[in-house]
Amino acid sequence: MVNEERLGLMIRMAKQDTPQQRKALKIANYYRNDYIALALIGKFILMTIGYVILLMFVGLASMDFLMDNLGRINYKILGAEIVIGYIIFVGVYLGITYIVWSVRYHNAKKAKRVYEENIRKIDKIYQREDREG
Repeated sequence: MVNEERLGLMIRMAKQDTPQQRKALKIANYYRNDYIALALIGKFILMTIGYVILLMFVGLASMDFLMDNLGRINYKILGAEIVIGYIIFVGVYLGITYIVWSVRYHNAKKAKRVYEENIRKIDKIYQREDREG
């Protein structure tokens, strides 16, 4: 005989079995700090590469100005502006990355708790059926 409660739980779990759910279960297996640190390191490297490319484009776009004023440019101030811009650029982006990846981790943990709770319910139903007959 078909147990309707078990069948309903299994159907609900099958509907939730999506690529996003599987990804969330993988995410939830990480420690929170490891997951976020991995994201921050990757984003830091990408942002550094992006900033260098951005500086190259700005340098190429203002090449006429740079060549005309090569002797009059204060390189200490220019270097300080580049470094301060880099710190602000990367700092803001890493702050946003931290928040986004923290929320992703929290949502993945919540999805894993729901998944495990449904597994426990199904297991209890199986154990109850085994005792009954």
